Amino acid sequence: MVLLVSVGSAAEYTILPSNNVEREPGTPMAGETVQEIDPIPLWLFLLLCTFPQLTAAPMETLLPLKAVGYLGYKRIYRKNALESPRRFEIFNFIRINPGLHFRELLRKTSIARGTLNYHIRRMESDGLLKAVPEKGRIHYFTADSQYSTEEETLIIAMESDSLRKIVTQIYLNQSARTEELAEGLGLSKATIYTHVKHLENLGVVRSERMGRSVRYSLTDDYSRVLMKHINNNTEPVRVLAKNAG
Repeated sequence: MVLLVSVGSAAEYTILPSNNVEREPGTPMAGETVQEIDPIPLWLFLLLCTFPQLTAAPMETLLPLKAVGYLGYKRIYRKNALESPRRFEIFNFIRINPGLHFRELLRKTSIARGTLNYHIRRMESDGLLKAVPEKGRIHYFTADSQYSTEEETLIIAMESDSLRKIVTQIYLNQSARTEELAEGLGLSKATIYTHVKHLENLGVVRSERMGRSVRYSLTDDYSRVLMKHINNNTEPVRVLAKNAG
C-alpha cells in the first residue's frame, strides 16, 4: 500500500454498499473515467516481507523500485489481457471487422460507450490493438494482423459506401471520366470530384487529363491489392468483390 497510494489522513471513514454489483468491470457509474490499479508484483511483496524496514524508507527512495515493479508486471499482464470476456469479445470483433472507427464499433457492438472506450484504451496500451488515424477518426486493427499499409488504407476507404462505389466503378471501367462516374452512381459531379480527390490524396487513384476531361484509374499498387483480395474473396472487401465479380 505504501508503494501504490498517496499518504493521507482522515478523521473517520464511511463505507457504503457498492452500486457496481453485477456490472462489467470498468463501467463508469456517473460518466467518470475508470482507471485500473495494477496490484503489487509478487516479487516486490516478498521483498517487503523479507526486508520490512523498506516500508519505513522515504517515498522518494522507493519510487524507482515502484517503477521497476510496474514494468515487470506489465509484461505479465499483457499475456492475460484477454481473460476478460468482454475485452476478448471486442478484440475478436475487431479481428473479424478490421478498420472500423470508434463510432462504428459502438453502433455495431451495442456496448456502452464508457465500457467500449475503456477496453479499447486498455488493449491499445497493452499493444493488442493498432490505431490508424484517418480524416479525424481513429480506425482499429488487431496488432497481429498481417495487412500492409496499402491494405489498411483500402479497407478503411471501403467503409464508406460512396468511396466503395467509386473504387468499384473505376476498377470495372479504367480511365473512367467524372461524368461517367456521376451518371453511373447517381451522384453530382461535385461529390464525385471531392471523393476522387480524397482517393487521389491517399494514393488509391490517379488522374490524367485528356483534352477537356479528366480520367481516373487505380494506381498499380492498389490495383494489385484489390485484385489479391478479390481473388481470395477476403472479408474486408467482400462487397467490392461481389460487385466486381
